[in-house]
Amino acid sequence: MMILYRTHILGRTGLFTVRIDAQGTIADVEPFRGLVPSHALSAWKSHAQEPEHWDLEKGLLLPGMVDAHTHLDKALTLPFTTNTSGTLEEAISRFKEYQPKLTEEDVLTRAVMVAQQASRYGTTTLRTHLNSAYPDPNALKVVLNGMQEAQRILRRQMDLQLVLMCPTIEDDQWASAVLPAMAPYLAAIGGAPALARDPNRNLTWILDWAERLNLAVDLHIDETLDPLSQTLNTLAEQVPARGMQGLAIAGHCVSLGAMSLLEASAIADKVAQANIGVITLPQTNLYLQGREDETSPRRGLTRISLLNEAGVQVASASDNIQDAFHPFGNGDLLLVALITAYGSHFGESSADTLLKMVSEIPGKMIVNTNYGIHAGQPADLVALECPTALSGLQTLLAGRRVWKRGRLVNTTLLAETPLGTTYSQ
Repeated sequence: MMILYRTHILGRTGLFTVRIDAQGTIADVEPFRGLVPSHALSAWKSHAQEPEHWDLEKGLLLPGMVDAHTHLDKALTLPFTTNTSGTLEEAISRFKEYQPKLTEEDVLTRAVMVAQQASRYGTTTLRTHLNSAYPDPNALKVVLNGMQEAQRILRRQMDLQLVLMCPTIEDDQWASAVLPAMAPYLAAIGGAPALARDPNRNLTWILDWAERLNLAVDLHIDETLDPLSQTLNTLAEQVPARGMQGLAIAGHCVSLGAMSLLEASAIADKVAQANIGVITLPQTNLYLQGREDETSPRRGLTRISLLNEAGVQVASASDNIQDAFHPFGNGDLLLVALITAYGSHFGESSADTLLKMVSEIPGKMIVNTNYGIHAGQPADLVALECPTALSGLQTLLAGRRVWKRGRLVNTTLLAETPLGTTYSQ
């Protein structure tokens, strides 16, 4: 049995001892009783990889970080997809032009590079959305094959989940040929209905296929500052009508921040009642949105506080990493949490919440509803060499140890693992 002594736990007061059984499951969590065995090794000074007893020396333990919305099929393609305007529209166009050039090896190499980097930073579960490459099923197969091999390579250090983005054209012939065959490999199906000619019709079509295949939905919703874009409202009405509560995630939800408070509040209440999880993507939306504003450019983030007040669970995630949609990013969810704080006016009192938004909250959305540091849960854990969430956000450079199902998979200092735009085919 592995034992972690003298650790703080995110969201709790005091010090704790955490025991992990041979199956990689948390056996129990109890208050630290003031004595560390002499054979326990320092988590921050020892280079040993698999000792049974660790002294975390008052570091902070949190559930394995969960990056619930990424695009690994696009990651690191920036050198080949330059977006001169910095807009969402050009980004979509640039990757569409580049996608026919993708190979399985290319997709695999980039996905593994970014996922392994994310693992070093503390991510233990990662979900990636995949372009459908509509209407070319062969181009989609290239991406799927590369991602499935990435899943195999990464399986001991990270769970990699796949979501297929359905096209903005309601093509049942395409769906019949593609979706049933892919369904066994997918965590959900998604799409970007707000980009369709008739957003509500496209959303309904995606939900119809999700119901037919008994799949969850994970959608790009209203990624625009147009307050009239309200597919989130339609989603919140359709989910309970279909009995899909708890099976829907809405990413972005940017237009919610452009509406009046009265309108946004009414929609937030519906989202809460429908038990829809929301994921904010601060890095990409701060980069893409508000460029048309001549004065006081809008931030382009959803209303996190309003959603929280309504009872909606809101997570933060990386979204795009070094591609036409976002030229920066490195897979570090601690950095994403910090950017969420800046973009949403969250102060020091929200530090615990910010780290929960990249660990416990998305874990409950896409891993299991009891995700966290509790007996019976998988020992997916991250230890930071700092005592509090606030100190972690203030420095970003804390040492990190990462366990996946009770197995130590990474020990690293953030400053030692930069990820630059060095990828080339």
